[in-house]
Amino acid sequence: MLTQPLQREFRRQGNAILIHLSVDELPADMPLPVGAEMKKMGEEDSVVFKPYWKIVLEVERTVEHVNGWFTAPMLMEDLETWYRKEMTRRGFVEEAADEYHNESSVALSFVNPKHGTKISLSLLSTSAMRKKPQTSLKLSRRIEHGLDELGIMPDEIDERSLAA
Repeated sequence: MLTQPLQREFRRQGNAILIHLSVDELPADMPLPVGAEMKKMGEEDSVVFKPYWKIVLEVERTVEHVNGWFTAPMLMEDLETWYRKEMTRRGFVEEAADEYHNESSVALSFVNPKHGTKISLSLLSTSAMRKKPQTSLKLSRRIEHGLDELGIMPDEIDERSLAA
């Protein structure tokens, strides 16, 4: 039975494809705390910042970026603590050299030593503006896939390429 292909917003940017995602489609290593939602701005929060997956095709590698802007119903300090615990639980190590911290914003980076995935986050306290605990969050994921010794991407290896 033929089914309709999934209708998805995407666009090309040079040597890259940018694909919009829903919150449910974020990779498992990009956790969001309970109550977090996509960032909204403008009159009556009419502009929604959708997460996206950007796949960049280069000669020697493919680079994946997943980015999203969110709001979390937490104080910035609590969200910072939550991410440090959550990323450590998921096997990531904090990169102290990339850390930035002041009274209204925080930047943190984590890397997974098993496969090199890097997660970066920027937190901005918006509690004073909104008069309730709230933090804006930019969450980014980057992973590079290099060529293997056969000169093809590892996921492209199949019986035909091995038989050649």
